[in-house]
Amino acid sequence: MSSGRARWEGFRDALKDNGLTYDPELAIDGDYRMESGYRAGNLLLSHRPDGVYVANFLMTVGLLQAAEEMGLRCPEDFGLVSFDDYPWLSIFHPKLTTIELPKYQLGQQAADLLLDRIADKEKKGPGIVKKLEPELRVRESCGFKRQGIAATENQK
Repeated sequence: MSSGRARWEGFRDALKDNGLTYDPELAIDGDYRMESGYRAGNLLLSHRPDGVYVANFLMTVGLLQAAEEMGLRCPEDFGLVSFDDYPWLSIFHPKLTTIELPKYQLGQQAADLLLDRIADKEKKGPGIVKKLEPELRVRESCGFKRQGIAATENQK
């Protein structure tokens, strides 16, 4: 999927921008389903990473299931950032740090482009590409609360 490829490239760019090395052993392909998140969780979490980035919510659920079975807890044992944010995620503990796409704006702009194209039947040409900015929603799963407590304790 092109969205998966873009998320992958963003991950690689973020590593590079922050002076971090890409380690192929710590990158596991998935297919946006819970089962692949579970398999990836079993493989990845055995390396005891400091943090995990998962490219969609369903794979995150699978990864968290694997973590629970391994006796690992988020964010105590690893930080977690996922994609997709839904109102019902507030029932998760810890609260998930997510990257949210502007779904409403995306749908609205896509519909507007389609209606414009339908209205102007004579207009031929390449498709229009618009990029919308995602939003990082920082919550407990990335470990910010734990770090804040540690920083406070170090000041005493």
